[in-house]
Amino acid sequence: MLFLASRALEHEVSGENRLGLLAKLQERDLRPLIRSTRLSSYEQLLPDAARAVEMERLVAALTDSDGPGPYVQGDLFCFDDHLFFLLFGDTAHGAAGLRAGIVYETRTSEPLRKLDSFCQTVSLCLGGDASAERSEDLAVGLTAWRNS
Repeated sequence: MLFLASRALEHEVSGENRLGLLAKLQERDLRPLIRSTRLSSYEQLLPDAARAVEMERLVAALTDSDGPGPYVQGDLFCFDDHLFFLLFGDTAHGAAGLRAGIVYETRTSEPLRKLDSFCQTVSLCLGGDASAERSEDLAVGLTAWRNS
């Protein structure tokens, strides 16, 4: 049997900042499954695999400006006994903010602690985008994850 728990944060992340957040999470050993697959596809298409990130950024910018919804809507982070998900809100459709969650089995140890740790990591990565004068205020505001 699978269980689900999630938290919500009223902090809007839009456009290129979504890709930046996923990249920062990957630097912290949280590999975003959807983004990794997308980048792998771009690497196979391009003669210079190093340009995959640039291609991703350009496609995201084009899609965000012309498409019906944002290019990056969320991602998955898989582990042996659980997975995390991260969903970005879409202000065009009235769902602002972030939602983070965990899908787990009964054998998963401390799933809520793992979810809280994931939320804290997301907050830290988001706080890194703030200017020096606002970073403390933003860090305090980003600790306001609530059950959803």
